[in-house]
Order: sequence, then C-alpha cells, then structure tokens
Amino acid sequence: MLPMSKHSPSHFALLACTLALASCQYDPYAHLYTTTKPTEADVVGTYTFAHHTMPVTLACRGTIELRADGTYDLRDVQSWTATTPGNFGPDKTITQQGKWRIESVGTIGGDGPNKTAWGILLDPPLDPDSSFHLLNPKPPYTLQASYGDPDGGYMMRFERK
Repeated sequence: MLPMSKHSPSHFALLACTLALASCQYDPYAHLYTTTKPTEADVVGTYTFAHHTMPVTLACRGTIELRADGTYDLRDVQSWTATTPGNFGPDKTITQQGKWRIESVGTIGGDGPNKTAWGILLDPPLDPDSSFHLLNPKPPYTLQASYGDPDGGYMMRFERK
C-alpha cells in the first residue's frame, strides 16, 4: 500500500491554477490595437518604417502605400523568417504590389466583452508569418506587422506620413 500524501487535493488544485495563471501571457501591444472599425478613407496613405523589435540589429527602411482604389505598393520592406522557434532573422527586402482590405485580425480580452482588433490584410502578404494590426483609437493610424507568438512582442512598425 502506498503512503498517503500530507497534501490535500485542494493544494494540488491551487498549485495547478497558479501555474496556469503564471503561464498565461499577454500581447504587449494589445492595449494599442484599434478596436473600432476604421473607414477605408481613414487608413489610405503612405506609411514609413519607424522601428522593429526583432532580436537582431538591422537598419531597416521601407514604405507601404495604401491607395483609395484598394491597391497597395510596398517598397523596400524587410521580411523576416523564423530561425529557431520563437526567433526571427532577416530574410529579404521586398518590393511588391497587390490589393488591401480592412479586416478583423483577432480579439482582445480583458474586463468585459472581447473587442475586435482591426488590421490590414495584404494580398499577396508581406510574409506568411505576419499580419498587420492597426494601432491607435483614431486616425492617424500606425501599421504593425507582428511575428510569431504575440506574447513574444516581435514586430515592425510603420507610421503614417
């Protein structure tokens, strides 16, 4: 017969809950995401590279022009590739054209009901592993390309001129 543990099942439940809560992370930029759907006219414009938080030092540049006719022109924008799980390195510089649209890119939880996070979808996309969030509650908006697990905080930002 096995000896009885001096710890009650409630101790184990408390420990399990504590570990689960400690492992929950939060996207460090979620509080900046646009949660009211903008009009197309409010996002049309030219966005210029501002900064990135990738785990390498690399001078980046580039612009993204969102046009009123639903097309975009992306010029000299750095793309990134997963090098190891959770890490990204520079891939290539991209210049391309295509179509864009405003779309839901996720939800933000917290106190009260979940809120829709709005972003821009490019077709073709910049990278298969990226999505663009809109930042700020009202114009002028900022575009943020996020990479990998949102908890990691890897992103590139483009600010409207």
